[in-house]
Amino acid sequence: MRLVLTRHPGQAGDMEAAARRAGYDVRFMPLTQQQLPEDLGDLTRALDDLQRGAFDWLLLTSPNTVRALRACGWDGLLPAETSVAVVGPGTARVLHEHTGLRPHWMPYDHSAAGIVAELTLPADQTRPAEGAQMLLPQSAHARPDLAEGLRVRGWQLRHVVAYRSVARDDPARDGSAPESPRLALLQDTDNQHTDDADLLEPTELGHDDVVLVTSSTAAEAYARRQAPDRQVPAPQPVLLAIGGPTAETLTRVELPVAAVLPEPTAAGLLSVMNTTVL
Repeated sequence: MRLVLTRHPGQAGDMEAAARRAGYDVRFMPLTQQQLPEDLGDLTRALDDLQRGAFDWLLLTSPNTVRALRACGWDGLLPAETSVAVVGPGTARVLHEHTGLRPHWMPYDHSAAGIVAELTLPADQTRPAEGAQMLLPQSAHARPDLAEGLRVRGWQLRHVVAYRSVARDDPARDGSAPESPRLALLQDTDNQHTDDADLLEPTELGHDDVVLVTSSTAAEAYARRQAPDRQVPAPQPVLLAIGGPTAETLTRVELPVAAVLPEPTAAGLLSVMNTTVL
């Protein structure tokens, strides 16, 4: 069975490796690309303040956030008093690979809700220490739930845009680079060799394929790239979504969602594949 992910193979991680070990034929259909903000001012100022010790916590909510910070010049160095929190093991892996850092904290529920509910406080406090500062760099498309929840909990939050996800207008096999280095594609350099046979277009999918849609931007791009004339219905693969927002977007563009991964991890993917697809 083919399992197709809507991201670049250079961003492959634990999920893809686990799926291959389980016997799935893993392919890629990169429908989005991640770019740095056109105006880097807020992000670079936040990183300068981070290295000066202005924040008690750095919260990283995706591997692409780590890639964006590195692309913007962050070398991974932090003051001793600054702690790092990550949303899940995928982000932790990319953080360590790119900076050598290991997170101080990770929620059991690898989600925004998990972070808000579980981020531990000193035993004698019910709210963060007065003035406790947190840096939260995120995608331009991130939902406000996490930032709002942390502020309700009392964190003094600096929320900045680290990157934005945009649809790839060119075919998946087009390797052309963005015109400006500031808009450079953010992807891992650990796995640059990719066999063209691993890359698929939406028109190459069949009923027996399973597509893991990794973001709302990817969901919208997938809908646009299907049989543009709509005169002949394209074969519909089984669609899985990472997270509720992605599932909601698929529903909005009238694409059926077979299941939603409870967390963006290898275990979450295999659980859904075993209970929903097989």
